[in-house]
Formats: sequence, C-alpha cells, structure tokens
Amino acid sequence: MKFWKMQGLGNDFVVINNLDKKIKITKEQAIFLCDRNFGIGADQILILEPSEKADYFMRILNSDGSEVEMCGNGARAIAVFAQDQGVKKENIHSIETLASIKKAEIVKENFVQIDMGGAYFRDIADFPDDFIDREIEIIDKKLKITCVSVGNPHAVIFVDNLDEFPIKKYGSMIENLSIFPNRINTEFVEIVSNKEIKMRVWERGAGETLACGTGATASVAGAIKNNHVLSNEWIIVHLKGGDLKIYWDKNKNSFKMLGEAKIVFSGEIDLTKRAN
Repeated sequence: MKFWKMQGLGNDFVVINNLDKKIKITKEQAIFLCDRNFGIGADQILILEPSEKADYFMRILNSDGSEVEMCGNGARAIAVFAQDQGVKKENIHSIETLASIKKAEIVKENFVQIDMGGAYFRDIADFPDDFIDREIEIIDKKLKITCVSVGNPHAVIFVDNLDEFPIKKYGSMIENLSIFPNRINTEFVEIVSNKEIKMRVWERGAGETLACGTGATASVAGAIKNNHVLSNEWIIVHLKGGDLKIYWDKNKNSFKMLGEAKIVFSGEIDLTKRAN
C-alpha cells in the first residue's frame, strides 16, 4: 500500500489516497500503521476518499483505531496533499468530514486557512446545561473545566504554569470520565495575554500530541467565553510543535485557523506483514 507521511506542527499523520475505494483499513491495521516501533508511526491516519457533497472526504482514524469526526491539523494536511496529488489544483478546497464540510484555503505554500465553523457549549458532557468553568475533582486536584464542541468534544482547563502541569496524569483520567460518553479531548491552557495563549493537548485515542487544530480552536473559544482573550482578533496559540493563529468572527460565531502542514516522505508498506 502506498502512503505519505505528513505533519502539521508536529501532529503527524499517515495519509492514504483511497479515491478508488479499494483500500479497507481495519482497527488492527490502523494501530499497526501508527505504531512508532513496528509500523510507520503517527498520531492519526487520514484517508482521502470521494465525496458527493464536497471536493473530497477526509476519514480520520486515531492511533488506537477509533474513528473521529474532525481534525484541524489533518484538514490542513489533506488540503496540501490533495493539491500536491492534483486532486484539486486550485487553492480553495471543500472537505467533507463526519462533523461537517470545511472550507480550506491554501494561502501560500504549506500554509492553509481552515474555516472551522462555530463553537458550542451544550450537549458535550452528560449534563443538561452548558458546562462552563465548572469544578470537577480529579484524583487529588479540583479543576475547572469548560466544555466546547467544534465538531468534536473538548474539555478546556486553564492553569497557571503549563510547563509544570502533569498533563499525562490528568489527561488520561479526564478522557475517560463517565460524564463524557464519547470520551473527550483535553486542553490545558495558560493565558499569556489577551491575544496569546499556550496550550498542551491530550487527544482521546492518541494521548498527548504536539499540536491539535480543533483543540486550539476550542481553547480560544473557551478563553473568549471566560473573558481571557479578545474576540475579533487573531489569537496566537503556542503549541509544543509550533504556533497556530485562531480568529473568531463574533457576528457569525465562526472560527478561522491558520497554520502550516507539510509532506515529510512517502513509501510503501505491506499490511499483510504487520507485527502481531
């Protein structure tokens, strides 16, 4: 099977061109492909498929084999890939995902702006109302969580010192809390200024990754909701893998995300010889 390895700010992907619909990736094969010791190594698998509603469909598999609705870094990567492969040579692309159809614009080489749509604060947790700045006790710490959906679910937590916060300890616990029936992505955010934040992310089904586009969008949405940053301004989000820029149009409740995505290498792999 032919594959391409891509990355968006260190959030890395195995990309597969499946426009002919001949490739079927099982859960076990997805786990193998993402394995950094026995496979190719990646946070997620992006599968380019045909769409009747948009230019193409982006299927997303996590490193644990689970399928998810949306990936912001993945959307930038798949747009760069589709243009590189001649699937859509123009700079404006429409991408169907399980969440919705996203518009991507390649503004310059390897830099893509994605219209992320709106952010919503209901029906994310198993709770009848908005879940904004609510305190939950996790292990030995009381954390205030703001739940945000940007097509997939996020729990945003503001901390004083991001570098010293034990992400793995709390991220894995929050992901699997019973109040989140579909599990949840968790962002730990430090406010730098009213136009700048630092963020680390624990992604459901993947663990901590170097960047997350939907997580950056959700973090800015949560920061605006809690009056930490400005609206109608480009907010810089510092991630472990680099920086993203997020803009919220208050009148439209619509977010834009701008960042880089690159093809790293390509190759072939025999899935029949995967590790046991």
